[in-house]
Amino acid sequence: QITLHIGFEAEYVDEYIDEYKDLLKSKKIDYLICGQHCFLENNEQIWYNSYHHNHEMLTKYIDALIQAIRSGLFIYIAHPDHFMNGYRVWDDFAIMQSRRLLEEASKYNIPLEINVAGLRFAEYKHRTNGKGMPVENLYPYDSFWEIASKYNIKGIIGIDAHRKNDFLKEKKKEAIEFA
Repeated sequence: QITLHIGFEAEYVDEYIDEYKDLLKSKKIDYLICGQHCFLENNEQIWYNSYHHNHEMLTKYIDALIQAIRSGLFIYIAHPDHFMNGYRVWDDFAIMQSRRLLEEASKYNIPLEINVAGLRFAEYKHRTNGKGMPVENLYPYDSFWEIASKYNIKGIIGIDAHRKNDFLKEKKKEAIEFA
């Protein structure tokens, strides 16, 4: 007998919280994973990674993840180090914000994900975004996880499949070695 569980990765967005609660209560889905990429402003998506080395955006990103953790709606946090694709500098501010997140994850016993998509994306050295700008992938980010290792946090390796071939090409062994 096979038991299926259905869930999905979602942003923590205040305007959607009641819908998330209704979905979980209705049993139409079994779980949510928090994957923070953007926030809504004037009904438009604003991507955190569009702002390089921006303290306000990094703070906003970490605040959203902390709200997601405290909400109790998400079973884990996907790619918590995703912010490095936008912030791009491992400085005292990034360390301080990372520690804020890690303290909450530890306090609430919420696992954090080492994201295999980040390892897959690293294979594409000449990727560009929709504006033709080069795309670098900076997660999983070693320094973030070195600090995370000092906290009582559970880790999850997530494939983050966007296509069926992502399961076939998965870098599970590399992710396990990274962990």
